Amino acid sequence: MASNEQIEATIDGYIDAYAQNDKAAFLALWAPDGVLEDPVGTPAHVGTDALGAFWDGARELADRIVLKMDRAVIAGGEAAVTIEINAHMGESGLVMPAVDIMRFNDDGLLTSVRAYWDMSTATPLED
Repeated sequence: MASNEQIEATIDGYIDAYAQNDKAAFLALWAPDGVLEDPVGTPAHVGTDALGAFWDGARELADRIVLKMDRAVIAGGEAAVTIEINAHMGESGLVMPAVDIMRFNDDGLLTSVRAYWDMSTATPLED
């Protein structure tokens, strides 16, 4: 099982990859067969190619996406992370709360992320 320190580093890297708009850094955090369900209830993105396609698709919807972490609770090689999603689209944007449930392999790489958010909770982004 990954240590809490490894998990914390991966979560920090995940948040930073979004802040830096760094697809390569995002992909480096994942096990080769990692699974992303974002949001929960939509088809999962499985493996590096699908995760890369997810990243590209999200950037077609928003110029920049910034995740602001509120808290991460780590237990048993998993983490529940509460965040605020800030999606910037030109001069405007949206903000909404989210919870990501993350699982990690022994090396601290992501094996699964299930992102819980609902567009109906989005409000205008105020910079």
